[in-house]
Parts: sequence; C-alpha cells; structure tokens
Amino acid sequence: MAFLRGLVWLGLCAAAVTVLAALWSGLHPALDSFGVWLVYGTGMALALAVLCLLLRHWAGAAMGGLLLLVGTVQLAPHARAFGATEGDALRVLQHNLKYLNAAPDLADRLQGVEIATLQEVKAAQASLDALPEGWTVILCPGTRVGGQAVATVLPVTETGCARGVAWARVETPEGPFSVVSLHLNWPWPFNQAQQLEEILPDLSEVPRPILVAGDFNQTPWSAAVARVAEATGTTPLPDLRPTFALDGGVLRVNIDHILVPDGWGGQVALAQTEGSDHAALRAQLGPVAP
Repeated sequence: MAFLRGLVWLGLCAAAVTVLAALWSGLHPALDSFGVWLVYGTGMALALAVLCLLLRHWAGAAMGGLLLLVGTVQLAPHARAFGATEGDALRVLQHNLKYLNAAPDLADRLQGVEIATLQEVKAAQASLDALPEGWTVILCPGTRVGGQAVATVLPVTETGCARGVAWARVETPEGPFSVVSLHLNWPWPFNQAQQLEEILPDLSEVPRPILVAGDFNQTPWSAAVARVAEATGTTPLPDLRPTFALDGGVLRVNIDHILVPDGWGGQVALAQTEGSDHAALRAQLGPVAP
C-alpha cells in the first residue's frame, strides 16, 4: 500500500507540474513548455483523485481534486462554442504542409476556399506555382524547413514578410482584412521566445482587422499565443482539437490555431493530414450574429 501511495503522489506531482506551469506560463518560457501538457495533467488529476477516493487516501484525493479544478478552469474557455456568423462567410484552409511534402493535390483542396495559410512550403513550390489562374500567392522565406505563404483568390492590396510571417491585405465582402500566416519555432529550450520578441513589433504594425492562422507550436492557453493575440487584436477560436501527434501518435497536442478579430467567430474542423505531420484546419469565419 505504501508503494502504491508513493506512485500516486508521484503522479500528482507530475500533474501539478503541467497544471501550475500552464497557470503561470507568462513567468518564463520553460513554464509555457510544460504547460503544453495541461490536458494530460488535468486528466491524470481526475484519474488519481478517483483512485485516492477508492483507497480512502483523503490527502491525495484533495490534491487531485484541486488540480482538476485548476486545470478545468484553464481549459474551459477553449472548449466553448463560438457564436454563429452572419453575412458572407470567409472560408479558410490552414495547414503546415511539412517541408518534405510536395502537396500535389493542393489545388484540389483549395476548391471552395478563399484564403489558405500555409507553412513549411519548401517542397510544395511547384504546387503553389501551379495554382489556377486567379490565385495570388504571397511567399516569404523561412528556415531550412521552408517558408510560409498566404494564397488567396481575393484582391490583394498590400503584403509583407517577417521571420516566420507572411501577410497580405485582402478585400473581402466584409471589408479590408489582413491575413497572417504564422510559423513559430519550438518553445523552450528552443528559441520561440526570442522569435516572438523579434516579430511582435512587426505583427503589431500589420493593418487591422487581422486574421492570424498558423502553426504556433504552442497550445491556445499558452503565453505565446496570448502574446500574438494581444499584438494583433485577435482571439483564438476555441478549440481542443489535436493537430499534431508525438511518439507515433500516442501523445497528441493542439498547436495549430486560427485567431480572429473582435466581433468575429466561426466554425473550425479538423481535416486530413494530406502527407503532412499536421492535420489541416478548415474554417468558415464571419461577424458574430448578435
């Protein structure tokens, strides 16, 4: 019994690391990294709280229950439904293609879409070049895994690039709109924090309103996503959709997001990976109905 209780406390400590790291993620990039596992830590807290109740291990049950509460409070805003949209919906495809993926079916997948935000387009240059007449592609250089791009059938009036950023000002039925394709580096101990320090001033200068979509390599409750949202005047569409699999698919995390300006909402659904290691996101966006 003592051995089992020791395992329970070990599990509770692991859950506490993820839950509290997510809660205080703004204090240091390392906490933002551990906070990626908030869903798993919250689930572990629930399982261990129930086990402790069965074992009449009241201290463990209390700690598990407290961690469950703190984790659930953090996750709840990202699980709620967004309001229905009115007016002409803006249809968007977001996808990290993976740098080795030539994406030969890209033109077919863009049928019915007005905007595509793409990352790691290194091997897909020929597919971008082969898009049908009417498509405009804004391609910005990236790292060894390739750059990022905005592709659209809407009129383009302005464009720009930054490190991990491609953006275009487009004319939509709802008025002018800036579309940002974003690819952040891996978080601590890698250099995501440094990249953010470099690009946030550039993002804050992009004309508003702004739509941001991309591979953030971070979860929607992270400090990194919050900083991008603050700089662009946007809000992440609520989601707990796992878009990226680690360890052969055993662990899945949601690190690809769509951020919309105030007054906008929409419906987002997971699509197929289509040769990538990321699932695509397909969204219909528009002003939120009152």
